Amino acid sequence: VSDGGWAQIENRIVGIGIDGGDYFGWSVAISGTKDDALAIVGAIFADGSGNNSGAAYLFDISAGDWAQIGNKIVGNNTSGGDRFGASVAISGTKDNALAIVGAYLADPSGNNSGAAYLFVVSDGGWAQIENRIVGIGIDGGDYFGWSVAISGTKDDALAIVGAIFADGSGNNSGAAYLFDISAGDWAQIGNKIVGNNTNGSDRFGASVAISGTKNDALAIVGAIFADPSGNDSGAAYLFDVSDGGWAQKGNTILGNDTNLDDQFGYSVAMSGTGND
Repeated sequence: VSDGGWAQIENRIVGIGIDGGDYFGWSVAISGTKDDALAIVGAIFADGSGNNSGAAYLFDISAGDWAQIGNKIVGNNTSGGDRFGASVAISGTKDNALAIVGAYLADPSGNNSGAAYLFVVSDGGWAQIENRIVGIGIDGGDYFGWSVAISGTKDDALAIVGAIFADGSGNNSGAAYLFDISAGDWAQIGNKIVGNNTNGSDRFGASVAISGTKNDALAIVGAIFADPSGNDSGAAYLFDVSDGGWAQKGNTILGNDTNLDDQFGYSVAMSGTGND
């Protein structure tokens, strides 16, 4: 994208070993610029660690071309039906990047409780960091990992993970979870994130995004079935992240003309920091 226009780069991207029914492209993310970028693509029905366990694929984008980096990505302890790759995000440069992958039907805290997996990307390959990520208090059926986002590099990053059926503010209201990533490890920051006025079945956490550094970041979370402008009109919520905690910023975000069933908040993105 340049000079007020766009042009496709080379042929479409297809991961090595992708087969019919793998759903390659279910989720995508990219970090960098046209001459120096990394991309990650999820395939939720690929047989990475068992039948329909899911997988993700990493790509080097440079000089108007792309090449897969290493083998397909699978998480330690993933198994058939986990939907690993349902959500993906990546941040950083080729020699110092972090990727996060969601598997919302993994079972670390009960059937379909969900999990997320962190990977360091460097030196033309990838490696998982520590154990899979699971939010405090996650239970069976919460779908933790439905959405993921990350900002920073392997030694200084923030990640946010959505769990659309967690009971944050009522039955199946949804919640999001914030994590500090540093020195090859992760730790949850504060309690689960819920939006002011969220209610049961709002699906808060259906989408998440984050931008900035640990002491000056912004996160945004979508709640597609919230009802501020009519049944299932949807909403989004903005949060300041600083000093080891989070706080909602302002009121619920709504579109000027959202109506019932619009599902505002189905997708979200963020750029900048808490001050700009």
